[in-house]
Amino acid sequence: MKKALSLVLPLLALNAFSEEEKAFQLDAEVGALMTSGNTKSTAFKGKIDAKQDLSSWRTQYVLEGLYKEDEVENVDGGVITSADQTTAQKYFVSAQADYKLDEEHRGLFIFGSYEDARFSGYDYQSTLAVGYSDRLFKTEKSHLDYSVGPGYTTNKSTLTGETDSNFIIRLAASYVYKFSPSAKFTQTVASNIATESGSNTATKAESAITATLTDSFAIKASYTINNNSEVPVGIESTDTQTAVTLVYSM
Repeated sequence: MKKALSLVLPLLALNAFSEEEKAFQLDAEVGALMTSGNTKSTAFKGKIDAKQDLSSWRTQYVLEGLYKEDEVENVDGGVITSADQTTAQKYFVSAQADYKLDEEHRGLFIFGSYEDARFSGYDYQSTLAVGYSDRLFKTEKSHLDYSVGPGYTTNKSTLTGETDSNFIIRLAASYVYKFSPSAKFTQTVASNIATESGSNTATKAESAITATLTDSFAIKASYTINNNSEVPVGIESTDTQTAVTLVYSM
């Protein structure tokens, strides 16, 4: 699977340059939190979301990173010592290319992703999927896009070191509601649904409100949920994240 992704992701990127450039959009967001005193911690979150609408293709590339470090106290023989400890570390990259079937939003897509989440119970999770994409509805203020199709996922367990590969059904949706020209609500959800009993189903959802500050900058408040249906004993199946980030758009 990793070899397949190493071939697919560059091919998706190459496709973006094989046609005349058009309607390119890039959003880069970053957030940081540092505390001191009784509780010392440092957290960084970053994301790059690039989209391009070409004559025959729509492409999207996403790169995300999260890092959190806390000061942990240890007691040994009555002596209290403290040390910095990494408590969250996650990297995610994905690419999707939709071949347009008409001038609207119907298309055939190919999707690839790779995630390294240190405390999820998995060393890595990778996905490759193909299928159909479309816009379910559109109004003056909102729209809902979706994609669905079969795929293949590979997960490597942190506990056992074993690699588990399974066929999945990938279902993803993206909803946008514009309160005003300068404020919007977005809801995204993507799930790699296992086709075999006992295999892992991975789901990620993000709810966010974004408010424009200037032509190039906005502030975003988001709540993200990551869920794995199958995790080792002692690992929580659901991680949540609340963040406020600064977004730069071009």
